Amino acid sequence: MSSRKLRKEENFLELIPVRNPDLDYSEDKKGMIVLTVPNIGIFNKIAQKFFNRPKESKIHFDDYSSYIWKGMNGKRDIASLGRYLKRKYGEEAEPLYERLIQFIHILRSNKYIGLVDKNGVKIKD
Repeated sequence: MSSRKLRKEENFLELIPVRNPDLDYSEDKKGMIVLTVPNIGIFNKIAQKFFNRPKESKIHFDDYSSYIWKGMNGKRDIASLGRYLKRKYGEEAEPLYERLIQFIHILRSNKYIGLVDKNGVKIKD
């Protein structure tokens, strides 16, 4: 798959979030998403050995985050995700796009998702 940097003039809302295929996730009893993130790297190994830290962390999503995660099908762009969220939560989701974009940035910075353009070209960090 080819990749490129995000262009300044590019509309962020037209990009498509894609889940990291290396992450496991599940739904709890209430239907909320729980990500399982491995704690890898030298510092994590030291913490696991000497401080009894877990080999993996569980990230529990709330209702909004779970709904967005479930809506990320690799085809919906960020604008479509916003409309998807608005249909379920209405005015309760406002300020919709500010919150959604911030959430997408957090997921991306933690490598839980990547972004691709409409042609399937990966957007580099």
